[in-house]
Amino acid sequence: MPELFGARYTRAELHRRVGRLEQVAGVRLVTIGDGLGRGVRVLEFRTGTGFAFDVLVDRSFDVGRCELGGRPLSWLSGAGVVAPWYYEPDGWGWFRAWGGGMVVTCGLDHTLAPDEDTAAHFNQPHIRTTVRYGLHGRVGGLAPPARRGEGRRVQFRAPRPGREHRAHPGVAHVPLPLQRRVPGRR
Repeated sequence: MPELFGARYTRAELHRRVGRLEQVAGVRLVTIGDGLGRGVRVLEFRTGTGFAFDVLVDRSFDVGRCELGGRPLSWLSGAGVVAPWYYEPDGWGWFRAWGGGMVVTCGLDHTLAPDEDTAAHFNQPHIRTTVRYGLHGRVGGLAPPARRGEGRRVQFRAPRPGREHRAHPGVAHVPLPLQRRVPGRR
């Protein structure tokens, strides 16, 4: 039974008092229409208890704005929401596209300061012998993979137990096969 405005309501009681549940809580998909964030999809969550937050779909599902009772819980940078296509992978360019927020995705292929490393693991020495990594890697500048469901609904697939094979864009845009084992029951 949810508590709203200092009182507890059953679902039926709540439906008698509001025309739609979205009046008190819900989630909606919006697209930023201007600035460096133009085109970024955002899921705006409102819980009905005063807790509200944004999930930046096109920024690795980072949690951006987060507030409780209208008071901010997260720090937002002056850059604001920046679309992943403006991401700068070299050196310290990560800061130009970092909007702050409650949860920021970084790492996976590289963490910490910008660096250069061997590219031997790509097995293509004729293309490149070293690879440069920018601050915190590039995962925060990648949009999530989406699979089309029925109609216009987009479904994001969770990994299933077993082995999963994917292609990862590697050096010089040559797809590199990745394999991971996802623990769990089959």
